[in-house]
Amino acid sequence: MSSRGTKSANTAAAVRTVANAEKETTTMAETTAVRIFVLDGRPVHVHSCSGGSSRQSHTWECDSPYCEVMKDDCPDHGGSERVRLGKEPWRGR
Repeated sequence: MSSRGTKSANTAAAVRTVANAEKETTTMAETTAVRIFVLDGRPVHVHSCSGGSSRQSHTWECDSPYCEVMKDDCPDHGGSERVRLGKEPWRGR
């Protein structure tokens, strides 16, 4: 391949790279704000929400030490509120 052919291939690759970067930027700009269920900087884990009736699945962070199921709807989509440390209902709080 001649040096001219190599230049042409490099230019085409650069154009494809720029086009892909523009697509990625557009995709990233379409994110939505999500309520985070975390208080007092406790360690968190991530749940998967089906999105309820809107069917817009997403992940959400939770700091409850009592979670056993990670595929569970968030409180905004009909899931139950998480039990907070120090607010356990079985302790009368």
